[in-house]
Amino acid sequence: MFPLLLCAALAILRQPLPAQTGFTEIYAFGAAPDAQAPGGLVRGPDGALYGLSTAGGANDYGAVFRLQPPASPAAPWTESVLYSFATLSEGPAGNFQAPIFGPNGALYGVTAGTVFQLRPPNSPGGPWTETTLYTFQPPPVWAFPLFIAADGILYGTAYGGGYGQGMVFALSPPQSPGLAWTQHTIYSFTGTVDGSVPLSLIAGPNGVLYGTTALGGTYNNGVLFQLTPSGDPRGAWRQTVLFNFNLSTGAPGYSPRASISLYNDGAIYGTAYLSTGYLMQWQPGAGGAWTQTVLYTFSPNGTILSSPLILHNGNLFGTTATINTWGDQYFGGDVFELQKPAAPGGPWTEVILHHFQKLDSPHGNIVFDNGGVIYGATDLSNAAPHQGYAYQLILPTAN
Repeated sequence: MFPLLLCAALAILRQPLPAQTGFTEIYAFGAAPDAQAPGGLVRGPDGALYGLSTAGGANDYGAVFRLQPPASPAAPWTESVLYSFATLSEGPAGNFQAPIFGPNGALYGVTAGTVFQLRPPNSPGGPWTETTLYTFQPPPVWAFPLFIAADGILYGTAYGGGYGQGMVFALSPPQSPGLAWTQHTIYSFTGTVDGSVPLSLIAGPNGVLYGTTALGGTYNNGVLFQLTPSGDPRGAWRQTVLFNFNLSTGAPGYSPRASISLYNDGAIYGTAYLSTGYLMQWQPGAGGAWTQTVLYTFSPNGTILSSPLILHNGNLFGTTATINTWGDQYFGGDVFELQKPAAPGGPWTEVILHHFQKLDSPHGNIVFDNGGVIYGATDLSNAAPHQGYAYQLILPTAN
């Protein structure tokens, strides 16, 4: 097992909200058949925002929706429900992950029991066409974000697998339109030293994948892992544990949350949660060993990371949510920026870009537009009917 090196947490620096930052609620979700309780957003090639909702739609099982920006700044955004899920097992059921765009403008996403494709209409104003690409058997308790490779293959993680401890799967597109996609499991976790319950997955150089698990590993507190292609498109990939999270020594990193991000310097950045949230960095070292550094410690007030981290102009952006003592209800939160230190080894600086009030709970990923404006959503809201809203956040020009 690789040696572990845990560096001390660096000093926490906070700065006031910049005066030129502007927060605007751009759309409030209402009663069904409107989408309700939205998750993260993705920006489409047309400049519109797309997302999944966990409720609402024509059948109240959730929907895929589009938010169209106005023609003039003073006009309102408009919502269109592109597809309403028909059954509980088909719907998102608590999945706050945003869909992703693939070739030809098609959307792909994960629900409680399926991976789906949503194709745009042949002519403007026509209906979108939903196709179920894969049905999990049995349905997973939870599924996590997809990403699409340059060759059009979809990758993702889910519960299940050969040992019931979670899996990484690939979905390959058919050679001819209309034929079935091909699913194969590229790795099944055993729940022992290799980890259990995979949470996140990213693509690295040369087709290598990196991810985290919530459990398993040497201390049963999760692992950071690497998957290397075997050379056989349908064969199992080789898994390597890069780092073991260890709660027993008080080392931050138990139950990694949100996604991990890969920097150009080869370091992996992610978040973890113990009694509070942490920003972590993992770097490869001599002999193949990876070391962990705590770069930032969030305020110990029940704060959890509620979105994947996004790299933008060298800094990290995301959202936090605050939970009650039972851990099952959200009370506000923040949109934050973590600014990289000017000199190597210096402290990271947290800037609170917006603070959400009670019951306005940010959830799911945020997204940037080409001008550096952040968009995101809350799945709850103070104002009736309390079904959440989409927002935009204009950053200072320095960002």
